[in-house]
Amino acid sequence: MTATGAPVSELREQLEAAERHEFRVALRALLMRPLMPATDEAFPVVRRHGTALRDWLSRETGWSLQVSRSHARLRKTRPG
Repeated sequence: MTATGAPVSELREQLEAAERHEFRVALRALLMRPLMPATDEAFPVVRRHGTALRDWLSRETGWSLQVSRSHARLRKTRPG
Protein backbone atom coordinates (compact mmCIF):
# COMPACT_ATOMS: atom_id res chain seq x y z
CA MET A 1 0.00 0.00 0.00
CA THR A 2 1.07 3.55 -0.70
CA ALA A 3 0.49 6.65 1.42
CA THR A 4 -2.80 7.19 -0.44
CA GLY A 5 -3.97 3.65 0.34
CA ALA A 6 -3.77 2.43 -3.27
CA PRO A 7 -1.89 -0.80 -3.96
CA VAL A 8 1.46 -0.33 -5.68
CA SER A 9 0.39 -2.59 -8.55
CA GLU A 10 -2.62 -0.37 -9.23
CA LEU A 11 -0.43 2.74 -9.37
CA ARG A 12 2.01 0.95 -11.66
CA GLU A 13 -0.84 0.04 -14.02
CA GLN A 14 -2.04 3.65 -14.05
CA LEU A 15 1.46 4.92 -14.83
CA GLU A 16 1.88 2.40 -17.64
CA ALA A 17 -1.52 3.36 -19.10
CA ALA A 18 -0.53 7.05 -19.00
CA GLU A 19 2.78 6.21 -20.73
CA ARG A 20 0.96 4.32 -23.50
CA HIS A 21 -1.48 7.18 -23.94
CA GLU A 22 1.36 9.73 -24.22
CA PHE A 23 3.14 7.51 -26.76
CA ARG A 24 -0.01 7.38 -28.92
CA VAL A 25 -0.46 11.16 -28.65
CA ALA A 26 3.14 11.68 -29.77
CA LEU A 27 2.80 9.22 -32.65
CA ARG A 28 -0.40 10.83 -33.91
CA ALA A 29 1.17 14.28 -33.74
CA LEU A 30 4.17 13.10 -35.77
CA LEU A 31 1.96 11.49 -38.39
CA MET A 32 0.05 14.75 -38.80
CA ARG A 33 3.14 16.97 -38.69
CA PRO A 34 6.22 15.00 -39.83
CA LEU A 35 8.40 18.12 -39.59
CA MET A 36 7.66 19.41 -36.11
CA PRO A 37 9.36 22.52 -34.72
CA ALA A 38 10.22 22.76 -31.04
CA THR A 39 7.49 25.39 -30.72
CA ASP A 40 4.77 22.81 -31.47
CA GLU A 41 2.65 21.99 -28.42
CA ALA A 42 3.23 18.24 -28.93
CA PHE A 43 7.01 18.56 -29.22
CA PRO A 44 7.81 17.95 -25.51
CA VAL A 45 5.86 14.66 -25.61
CA VAL A 46 7.55 13.62 -28.87
CA ARG A 47 10.95 14.42 -27.39
CA ARG A 48 10.19 12.53 -24.17
CA HIS A 49 9.19 9.42 -26.14
CA GLY A 50 11.78 9.88 -28.90
CA THR A 51 13.66 6.62 -28.39
CA ALA A 52 10.53 4.48 -28.13
CA LEU A 53 8.99 6.22 -31.15
CA ARG A 54 12.17 5.78 -33.19
CA ASP A 55 12.32 2.07 -32.35
CA TRP A 56 8.62 1.46 -33.03
CA LEU A 57 8.58 3.39 -36.31
CA SER A 58 11.69 1.65 -37.57
CA ARG A 59 10.40 -1.80 -36.64
CA GLU A 60 6.78 -1.37 -37.78
CA THR A 61 7.10 0.91 -40.82
CA GLY A 62 10.77 1.19 -41.78
CA TRP A 63 10.51 4.97 -41.32
CA SER A 64 13.17 6.98 -39.53
CA LEU A 65 12.78 9.62 -36.84
CA GLN A 66 15.25 12.32 -35.91
CA VAL A 67 14.63 14.34 -32.76
CA SER A 68 16.81 17.29 -31.78
CA ARG A 69 16.40 20.34 -29.57
CA SER A 70 15.00 22.37 -32.46
CA HIS A 71 12.73 19.91 -34.27
CA ALA A 72 11.48 16.38 -34.88
CA ARG A 73 11.64 14.97 -38.41
CA LEU A 74 9.75 11.84 -39.44
CA ARG A 75 10.91 10.48 -42.79
CA LYS A 76 8.11 8.38 -44.25
CA THR A 77 10.27 6.48 -46.71
CA ARG A 78 12.30 3.36 -46.35
CA PRO A 79 16.05 4.01 -46.27
CA GLY A 80 18.09 2.84 -49.21
